[in-house]
Amino acid sequence: MDKQDELFNEAHRPLHVPANYDPHDTLQNQLIFALAEIFKGSVRAIGAKLAELKNTTQQEADLFAYEKILKDLFDRGLIKGSEHDGEMVYNLSKETHSHRGNINPRLL
Repeated sequence: MDKQDELFNEAHRPLHVPANYDPHDTLQNQLIFALAEIFKGSVRAIGAKLAELKNTTQQEADLFAYEKILKDLFDRGLIKGSEHDGEMVYNLSKETHSHRGNINPRLL
């Protein structure tokens, strides 16, 4: 595999959601974990959850770094998002509840 293929694979690998919060992990992984905890939210809501996990207060300056990381993940298609009331609301597009419906095999 050549270098260009390796770079492409690195840039487009699936998003990994950490199983636990790790204060020594990258900021990106901390944000992904915080987003997974709240299911969906704005940069401010995700930042508030991260501040809660860090046991600190949310700083306005941190929101710019959070927004840059989340926007990059969104632009690369690794997280989903939509605009509500002038701000982006991000989510991971993952199933959080089991399906409760029944399937009738005769109708397939």
